[in-house]
Amino acid sequence: MKYTLQKPFFVLLPVLALGLLPVRPSHASTVREREKAGKVRLDRDLAEARRLARPPGLAGTPLPDTSADPVDSVVQRLLQQGRPLQALRLQYEIIDRGAGDGWRWAADHLGRTLWQAGLTPYAIIELQKRSDPTSRVQLARCLLEYDQFAEASRLLDSVIPQENPGETSDAGGALWAMADLHRRAGDAASAAAFYRRAHRAYDAAARHSETPEAARTGYSGVATLMNGMEELSTAASSSRACPDGAYSMAVDFVGPISVKVTVSGGRITRVQASGPNEPPSPLEIVSERIVRADSPSVDPVTGFPLTSEAVMYAVHRALARAPGAPAYADGAYLGRAGGYVRDIVVRVTVAGGRIASVRIVSEREDRPRTALTRVPASIVHKQLPDVDAVAGATVTSCAVMEAVKDALSKARPR
Repeated sequence: MKYTLQKPFFVLLPVLALGLLPVRPSHASTVREREKAGKVRLDRDLAEARRLARPPGLAGTPLPDTSADPVDSVVQRLLQQGRPLQALRLQYEIIDRGAGDGWRWAADHLGRTLWQAGLTPYAIIELQKRSDPTSRVQLARCLLEYDQFAEASRLLDSVIPQENPGETSDAGGALWAMADLHRRAGDAASAAAFYRRAHRAYDAAARHSETPEAARTGYSGVATLMNGMEELSTAASSSRACPDGAYSMAVDFVGPISVKVTVSGGRITRVQASGPNEPPSPLEIVSERIVRADSPSVDPVTGFPLTSEAVMYAVHRALARAPGAPAYADGAYLGRAGGYVRDIVVRVTVAGGRIASVRIVSEREDRPRTALTRVPASIVHKQLPDVDAVAGATVTSCAVMEAVKDALSKARPR
């Protein structure tokens, strides 16, 4: 391993000879060491997966009934219920037939199901056969589990537009994965920059005229989560700033998730996460990782980055709300975010470390305008930028929240 020396070598030579100098590895050399160790694990696991050809345990797994619903609906339901092996058994059975209803979908989505089942080596083998943008992003996320930063970055670069994020969810997904890559590598500043770009891409996709109405709310929710992850990646939220106690928080990006965080002895000792539309396993795994790390910033669960990061952000906000948590610096701050028609600009006033007022400075919204008064009032009442959206004005509501977050990001904690 190479080390970074802080003084000229001829000055340090006598000290080195005595073995008294504490040296530390540079960030780059640490990442390279992680890549080398990860490559050993990856090669070993891929060799075993190729030897077995298919995940063990499939033969004894019951074959689910598909007579009433399409294959994709059955697979998604099984994954949501925490039964990934049954989902895989069904897909392999359909693929083996070589034709018939659902065959194309089963073949196209096998890599994703393997990824969500936590069978990363098998997912890598399957995803390497495909070249579409979604598969490349999923393959990059799989490689990150083995700390293959350079190869994952190369894959994501092939999906990210060079000039700007564009208006596609593919660009947003690649930028999001790139942000997670930098966060995993310990580069908080780069992670924050990519979360910011991912927000812009998902926000643009949500407002694009050709985006189906059903997808707009989902893209807006992910865009909001990207702002939250940008905040989390640069924040110093910690249980050490919180008195012992239990702190709760609810978020709703693409589905409601609630957390209850228990702090005891200056450490996070328990995280209880729940969501009516979420599989139980990823909620439990990410909660355990947060407790083990004593931090809301952990690696997402294989196959479930959205669920994982929603829990992380909820824990981060729960700790930030706790008595004794850092407050905002007093002052007035401007923030901006893309609305349904054009940007919404807000002025947030902080007094006594609390959000005193939220005023809309500029907007051109043509949707139900109640969001422009109700959302700012809710933010002041709850002392949080994440509040319930106004029915029928989700995009406008989310834009006001994002503009407030942008303003508060300039109010450094005291």
